[in-house]
Amino acid sequence: MVKYSARGAREPYSESPAFPSLSSEDESPRRLQLQRVLKRHLEAFLKYVAPAQANSFLHRATLMQQALHGRAPRALLLSICAISSRFLSSESTETEGSAEAHVWSCEATALLALEGKICWENVVAALVLARHAIASGVYDKAWTLSAMASRQALALGLHRESPGLSWTIREQRRRLMWACFGLDCMMST
Repeated sequence: MVKYSARGAREPYSESPAFPSLSSEDESPRRLQLQRVLKRHLEAFLKYVAPAQANSFLHRATLMQQALHGRAPRALLLSICAISSRFLSSESTETEGSAEAHVWSCEATALLALEGKICWENVVAALVLARHAIASGVYDKAWTLSAMASRQALALGLHRESPGLSWTIREQRRRLMWACFGLDCMMST
């Protein structure tokens, strides 16, 4: 979703009422409820989505720590909530997902497109969104997102070993590149 500023410039819509931002110190009942929603979606992602096929490219402890301390990118959290909502929502269908998941997916896609920044978090978000699009039957969107993830991964040099990094980061980069490769192969068939 996109809104227009007073200057007429396109900006990401950041006031999604159904999605929490954990970076605030506000402890209102609504914020606490939204934090619980985010935590449930993160746990569902790690339980149902991450173990499947080549989806285990996020380090569980790092993801939870970043999310709970407000350091995880919004596009990444939105994409995780979108794909994991089908495992939590009673109103979602296996093929379409919930209306809330659709809103989260659209907002995350808009953030990726508008931001235009090449970083590993955006590669992850694009991969997760592509998987969500496949599960929702929107194959043209999945094809575009998988191409975006693969090209950004190559631009970041994830296909090359980086001996100066910690083992966790190197393994995460390696798994992310293999996930891009696997999804790209799947989308090309």
